[in-house]
Amino acid sequence: MSEQKKEGVLPAVNSTENKDAMADVVRSSTEPIISMKKLAAAGVQYGHQMRKWNPKMAKYIYTSDRGIYIVDLKKTVTKIEEAYNKLKEIVTNKGTVLFVGTKKQIQVVIKEEALRSGSFYINTRWLGGTLTNFRTILGRIRYLKDLEAQEANGTLDLLPKKEANGLRKMKEKLLKNLEGIKEIRGLPKAVFVVDPTIDHNAVAEARKLNIPVFGITDTNCDPDLVDYAIPGNDDAIGSVRLIVQTIADAIVEAKGGVTVVAYTKDEDFIAKIAALKEATKPQEKTYSPRPDYRPNYAPTAQPVSQPLPTPVSKPAPVVAPTPAAVTPAAVVTPTTAAAVEKKPRAPRKPKIEAKEE
Repeated sequence: MSEQKKEGVLPAVNSTENKDAMADVVRSSTEPIISMKKLAAAGVQYGHQMRKWNPKMAKYIYTSDRGIYIVDLKKTVTKIEEAYNKLKEIVTNKGTVLFVGTKKQIQVVIKEEALRSGSFYINTRWLGGTLTNFRTILGRIRYLKDLEAQEANGTLDLLPKKEANGLRKMKEKLLKNLEGIKEIRGLPKAVFVVDPTIDHNAVAEARKLNIPVFGITDTNCDPDLVDYAIPGNDDAIGSVRLIVQTIADAIVEAKGGVTVVAYTKDEDFIAKIAALKEATKPQEKTYSPRPDYRPNYAPTAQPVSQPLPTPVSKPAPVVAPTPAAVTPAAVVTPTTAAAVEKKPRAPRKPKIEAKEE
């Protein structure tokens, strides 16, 4: 270590290095929010198979490769910037955003980015009427908080065991579906949906209440269902993570925070993606046998001092010829002849009982 670091004194920085460091922090309005290199590194361009497509997405498709549609990343960049600026405007005007993504592989991403941006989220199941029947949802949220308070102060321990277990199960069920909107007070001003085809109920309720809908539209989706469509891959985790992080950065920037993906260098992001892929790559398993393992079929080694026994050939056993099987002739006896000539017995007539007069 240098003497300056040992003494706790920061090394001197010249003016040019200071300017370069400030240039990385201060962003200009002409700098792009996201680049095509980042989108290509995350795999945003890959769509669905050609037989699974929506004709309304034809204007966002660039070409096809080996039976898979390729999304035009230029239009994706334009749509992301449009959605970014609109969400930034909504949050600047004290609006809230609701993230919706119920796919299994993206539940963790939705929760992480919603918490980072201070927004609400639903990542397990969309309850019918979450927006259109909002008053009932608020009542269930109050009931959930009441159950949590009873468990915290020990009220549930005073109840009978069966009743207490039933209330705890109810609390876990409500917490699973309402955890992301437990602190909500009013309707959100914007809804971001990862897959409008899967979460079509959320899209329908938001459109009914005139709430702007932002969504990732793959080649099998209908872009007319959402107000701000972002064409891209909505199945791969890397693609969804990049787009959701960019949308969350719009909320963070509107609140005065530091962005993670927006306005960052392409080289740093690509290196981060490569490191993430290398960390999540499954390792090959190597199997090494135990030192004391000996299979049952392995021959045992003979000592060198003793000569190997010479094999002795045994004479083949003499088999006596078996006589031919003699089948006795069928012998007809009087009993069998009578059985053959016996005629079937006539059925008995039903007995008619006399009627009493």
